[in-house]
Amino acid sequence: MAIDIITGKVFQPKFQGQRTAVDLEAIMASEGATAEEAVAQVLEDRYEGTFYTATVADVQAEYDRQYEVDSATNPDAVRQVVTPEEAVQIEERLPNLAARTMGQLQGGFNPNIDYAAAGVEPNVFLRTESGLRDWVPKDAQGEELDYGVPLDRGYLAANKTFGDGTPMDTTFGGGGFGDGGLPTIEVPDTTFDGGGDVPVGGNDTRDAKSIIEDALRGYGLEGLLDDADLDLVGIWRRTDDLDIVWASVRRSDPYKARFPGMQALADAGRAVSEETYVALERSYAQTLNQYGMPSTFYDDPSDFGDLIGGDVSPNEFTARVAWAAEAAQGTTAETRQALSDYYDIEDGDITAYYLDPERATSIFEERERLGAARIGGIAAETGFGTIARQTAERLQATGVTETRARQGFQEIAQSTIAEETVGDVGDITDTQVIGGEFGTDPEAARRIEKRRQTRLSKFAQTGGPALTQGGYIGLGSAE
Repeated sequence: MAIDIITGKVFQPKFQGQRTAVDLEAIMASEGATAEEAVAQVLEDRYEGTFYTATVADVQAEYDRQYEVDSATNPDAVRQVVTPEEAVQIEERLPNLAARTMGQLQGGFNPNIDYAAAGVEPNVFLRTESGLRDWVPKDAQGEELDYGVPLDRGYLAANKTFGDGTPMDTTFGGGGFGDGGLPTIEVPDTTFDGGGDVPVGGNDTRDAKSIIEDALRGYGLEGLLDDADLDLVGIWRRTDDLDIVWASVRRSDPYKARFPGMQALADAGRAVSEETYVALERSYAQTLNQYGMPSTFYDDPSDFGDLIGGDVSPNEFTARVAWAAEAAQGTTAETRQALSDYYDIEDGDITAYYLDPERATSIFEERERLGAARIGGIAAETGFGTIARQTAERLQATGVTETRARQGFQEIAQSTIAEETVGDVGDITDTQVIGGEFGTDPEAARRIEKRRQTRLSKFAQTGGPALTQGGYIGLGSAE
């Protein structure tokens, strides 16, 4: 028995290597769909009403529901809105899941073969019942080989038939299998999931070594063939099963060093093929290169292990790199200082921080943090001085833009309203001045206006300079 990688249900494979009981070919024919679209259709039914099928409207509705709950007890509750970045991620959840599933379903492509040079097409197939039944193995030159995909032994046992469909006599003396067990069917394996699906034949040591070496070389692991303790060729000769060979490869230390993200995925109950893993690495590297990041960020497998282990999609990674580039290259020294003061994100560590899924866990939260740091930086730039993280975050949460922040801090930096003079009653703190200027503290705004009116009245009577929101200007005249 096996677990269907599309439906998640238990099924009995009919062919060795079969990974789903879904008739994708029938869906493709009836719907005029591609294989990936057919997979997405089945997955959509499976995950209806869940994380993978939630729409932007669904997520916004949940945000609004949470806001209603929070605002009932917290007058400062902020309504969260789906950002453009989130919208992209939401819309791509199901397509990304379908693409990952397809990576485990499609076979017949060997990355070590130069198909263009050989003048042949990849002999691709789907690991479905129909796909395996109809697939004809071919060599690197496109010539058909004289064997097919073996039936699954579990299926044979359940149906008590030989490979050709002949009923198996399991009675003692009736056909040579007195113990009722399966005969040893001498058919070669035709799949090698570890390094591309390539046919092998019989127990030919030379062919096996060549095929294993080619698969390992694609990942820089060919040195494992020289590991006497691992004895990969010996394993194949003893078992006639390349899946077992690759399972041994996966347990080796060099494999774990080459694919450091695999264990984290396994711990999270997920898995990807080596081909998908390498494709993710290439996508990450291409994104870093496009944004002009130093090559030292992607010159070792460990650089991407945490990303893949953290299930960071290429789209999310692109968003992270964009934020990293903006934070590192598009911010002022004051903003970078605020990032350090508020969130312990050091100037020389900004890029690495945003690329680390363990530290920068949410792009939405990081966008808010960077916005708050920018407001804190503007306060310092305008001469007002530093402000507390909580103050900057409150202004960011209430929608204060950078332009409005600059205007407001410039005005209050020039004002003397917070300085207590003779006749003033009570202190007005800098935080209250900020709250009054940006409308986040109505009581402070009332006190500031009262003090302003009192001073205006006093100076109007004495002919002193008039006090405006920006400070004292001109001279008054006594009547």
